Amino acid sequence: MLKLVSTPDLVHQYQEVREDGLPDVTLSLFASELMKSLSPGSVPVYMREVLALFNWALSDAMVQRHQWRTLGSVVEIRNIIREYLTVAAKCKLTYRADRTGVKATYVSETQETRINVRILLAALRRFYDHLISSKRYEPPNPLLHADVGRVTQELRSQYRRAVNEMEGRDPMPAVSGVDPPSGIRFSANFFRCVDREWLPKTIDDPDFPHLVYKAGKEYGWGLRELCLVRILFEGGGRISEVLDLTALDWSTNQFLNQFQARNKGSFGVRTKRLVVSSATAKLVRRYFDDDTSGRRVRDPQRLCLADIVIPKRPYTEAPCAWQASRSSAIFLFH
Repeated sequence: MLKLVSTPDLVHQYQEVREDGLPDVTLSLFASELMKSLSPGSVPVYMREVLALFNWALSDAMVQRHQWRTLGSVVEIRNIIREYLTVAAKCKLTYRADRTGVKATYVSETQETRINVRILLAALRRFYDHLISSKRYEPPNPLLHADVGRVTQELRSQYRRAVNEMEGRDPMPAVSGVDPPSGIRFSANFFRCVDREWLPKTIDDPDFPHLVYKAGKEYGWGLRELCLVRILFEGGGRISEVLDLTALDWSTNQFLNQFQARNKGSFGVRTKRLVVSSATAKLVRRYFDDDTSGRRVRDPQRLCLADIVIPKRPYTEAPCAWQASRSSAIFLFH
């Protein structure tokens, strides 16, 4: 069985370890490759989906009986994925042709599906692309359809001829708006997700925040937790984004009621603005400088807001400048 281990102090920040305690070289190198194109928080998400499939394949009776291998032929790998999605993930699969005539496997999630199918398929596509580019796998990518390139070229040629016959010219680029869109969508994926109907579950109780505050008080929340929850309710950021806020993120607004925050996919660059009430901003200022129940209790430097130098130019004008600032290392809620 494979296990994902975080090793932030080593060259490879994530390693996939086998039962004998040794790292799996192929998967560990793949995790390092993902670090170049994904945010640090997304890498373990992708890797866990891949490892779940690989571990399942080691014990599945059907896979073992037919001796399908995760690094075998295209047919073997597709059979493993198909079996995993059907048996382990409880998905419904349909094999049919799309509008271009290319046959593909359509994956529909059910209420019993407990994995992220889209991330799994995206991670596997990247994994085999990585193996092919590093010459560790010779067949074509099993997640991609070999016929799509040929069919795409044929359809584009037919479209070009049709426009030439009707307009006496070649088709204009789609962005120009001169020619109507062809209406044909090309996908090279052999496994394609089908959107299932999403039933939103909303909390329409206007007193919900107060119920959360009351529960937190009964549980023993301190000033830190109260500030966190108030920013979440009022600013609308993700929990990871609020926990990542630094003094510099706040100083760009003169320590008032706005914070600059990173966004999903922004790779640490502060592209989002969180706006809170003046009462919450006052509470955060109190938390930052409090000697008994605030941030200074855990700060060996015992810094307060008066010690923070506000930058002359907002770091949003120079996205990397904030990384070198002293206050960028002063997290508000760590």
